[in-house]
Amino acid sequence: FKDFHRWSVNSFFTTRWNWPASAIKPLSCALERKSIILDRKRGNPSDSVLVCLHFDGEMERRDADASAFKGKLFLAESGDVIYSKIDVRNGAIGVVPPSIPLIAVSSEYPVYEIRPDVGIPQYVKLLFRTSVFRKHINSLISGASGRKRVQPSDLEEIEAPLPDLSV
Repeated sequence: FKDFHRWSVNSFFTTRWNWPASAIKPLSCALERKSIILDRKRGNPSDSVLVCLHFDGEMERRDADASAFKGKLFLAESGDVIYSKIDVRNGAIGVVPPSIPLIAVSSEYPVYEIRPDVGIPQYVKLLFRTSVFRKHINSLISGASGRKRVQPSDLEEIEAPLPDLSV
């Protein structure tokens, strides 16, 4: 058992994309991690919107604003990817929509910029909704009890079709 990475039957799942091997790359080729902390002293935290990230990847504004949140908050812009470390297995991963230009999230929601020379937000959003991607996410869950998470480094290693932008 020393060679096991995870104690889960799902960890043996392998993804099978129906794409040429040349198009299959780690998500880290298209996604770059961002960690811009909301500076409450310099800016107005109420300018940054908190969102609900639903299991279908869609986001909507929350009634509360960032000034009510006690911990560190990180900024994400329209077109960035965010996901819930805990609920990504249920589909809580998506692209910040143009209708919400700036949001603030806790450290439980890693933020990624989509490299414009590698991917476009509309494609990445569709990729996250595929059954193959969802099965792969479920093979990455680690932790105990109801707080099982998918770590950013594991998400970044997922190999998925990232074809040339012309495709």
